[in-house]
Amino acid sequence: MDPAPLLLAGLFRAHRTTRRQTGRRLQRAARDIQDARRLLKTDPAWAAALALQGALQALRALAFHAGLRPVVGPREEDALGRFAAAAFGPEAREEVAFLAQVGQAKRRAADPAGYRVTSQDAAAAVTAAERFLREARRRLAIQPTLW
Repeated sequence: MDPAPLLLAGLFRAHRTTRRQTGRRLQRAARDIQDARRLLKTDPAWAAALALQGALQALRALAFHAGLRPVVGPREEDALGRFAAAAFGPEAREEVAFLAQVGQAKRRAADPAGYRVTSQDAAAAVTAAERFLREARRRLAIQPTLW
């Protein structure tokens, strides 16, 4: 993966990281995804929001490890979505699109708990987040540097 287009687009800046920083992101991702899975039956909207946060944490860990730090603010989710599309390629297209859809629904709502998410969509968000976390753990465990 060539990070130059992401840097030129202003979505990321160069970043030096530590194993501790990436490890903390992966721990937060795992915690958020576990909480999301637990909330699926009782509160699908919060489950989807937590799954989205877990996926974003896993993607941040990978981006940090690749020497990139996403912009802070409303463009961060879009930046991480573009990073995921570049890092994972076409095989993760559905997960990237679905998490972008959840993020857009969340941003449209004045109250994050106020947007409507079906149980089926929340379950799909959790599954997508789990895939990103698994892949992030796999890549970080086997490669001292990603690219």
